[in-house]
Amino acid sequence: MKRFIARYIAMFRLLWLTPKVKGEFSILKSEQRDNTTFVLLPDNADTQGPGIQSLFWNSRKGHCVVELSEVRPEGRWFKVLKTFGKDPIPTKGAWLSGWLGETPEHFGINNYDRIRMFDGTKALLTKGDSHRWVIHVHGRKTLIGETLRNFPLFDSLGFSQMAISHKTDPLPAGLGKHKSTLGITEWELVDQAVSYAKANGAREVILFGWSLGGMICGQYLKRASDISVVKAAIFDSPMFDVRNTLRLQAGLAGYSDQ
Repeated sequence: MKRFIARYIAMFRLLWLTPKVKGEFSILKSEQRDNTTFVLLPDNADTQGPGIQSLFWNSRKGHCVVELSEVRPEGRWFKVLKTFGKDPIPTKGAWLSGWLGETPEHFGINNYDRIRMFDGTKALLTKGDSHRWVIHVHGRKTLIGETLRNFPLFDSLGFSQMAISHKTDPLPAGLGKHKSTLGITEWELVDQAVSYAKANGAREVILFGWSLGGMICGQYLKRASDISVVKAAIFDSPMFDVRNTLRLQAGLAGYSDQ
């Protein structure tokens, strides 16, 4: 019975998406030094990663870009390079990510369109070579902003680009739904994006899937009737192993992962 409950809880955590997102560590302290904000984070595997990163808290309502400044016995101090909204404060449930902005403008993207897809979701579109397209699919409990770090590179290579929303994304980009089917139905979002690209001249399409977006792209490649226009697929941390993902979610819920 306990194993059944663990699996049920894991499936619920994975398939039923709520607006809340919780990180694994705390912001221990925030202070000002010469008009610059610094935050103290614990010294752990998450905070030991190199380079510039995004720091999130309060279910992604808090967001700033940080860079390691110094390591002290009390933890690791990070310099805040940019803040989107409110300044960071000591709080639980924080996490770091490579997601470095929220809007196209944060990445120097000023010429773009927001288009309405057939199912009512919204997509972000930048125009380049009409024959070559990249379609970006973000991951679980994230938004189009996760994909924007890719746009400058593909823009420099001349591609037209589209980042699509999930039905589980909040309004107005998504439909505000909560239940995910791990790509079994979501692949149709990719199908309509590819159809849009083809209708606008695409002869070559690259799919770029992040996390659950990788699973969704994979389901599209498996289920779509015609994928001849897709010449490549790129996956960043794709969620392919559902069994171990369920074990992880069961563990996070406090149940055995067996």
